[in-house]
Amino acid sequence: MKAKASDKLAITGKYKVLTFYRDLKEHEIENARRYVRGQKALAFLLPIEREYEVSNLCPAAGRGVVARILAGDTTYTGAVNYGALGSGSTPFNATSTQLNTEVYRKLSSGAEYDGPNAYIDWYIASGDVANQTFNEFAAVIDGTASANTGQAISLLLTGGWVKSGAMFVSLSLSING
Repeated sequence: MKAKASDKLAITGKYKVLTFYRDLKEHEIENARRYVRGQKALAFLLPIEREYEVSNLCPAAGRGVVARILAGDTTYTGAVNYGALGSGSTPFNATSTQLNTEVYRKLSSGAEYDGPNAYIDWYIASGDVANQTFNEFAAVIDGTASANTGQAISLLLTGGWVKSGAMFVSLSLSING
């Protein structure tokens, strides 16, 4: 198939989130990773309490970082390294740059790619942050441990992710045309 000038590339994202009634062992974290990537037979091996799936907004800030990297700019590494949970409820738009009310952030626990798809994971143990309902999530490029740092590649209102133990968050980012 020949590309046309009118064809557009898009960055799309989808989250799969699992909550657990207890912390996971290292091999269970790997099973959770494989489960959200499609190996559904692993469900019986995991103490899953709830499962969520939601699509996200890839704001201009994150898309701009990708464009800069494609043009050879080295200002950013391009690594999606931090995920942040928040309590805000204001909808995001293309010009949004951060969460409304950031509550907690975590360094990625794993990342891999397969063709035009990147997968970034965060494992949040039961003691990492208090049990509560999180209304928003962000994945950021070149973030630090400080709130509201980095360039958002993904922002979403979660619809209310309830954390009552451990939590596994997996983002699938796809570049497609």
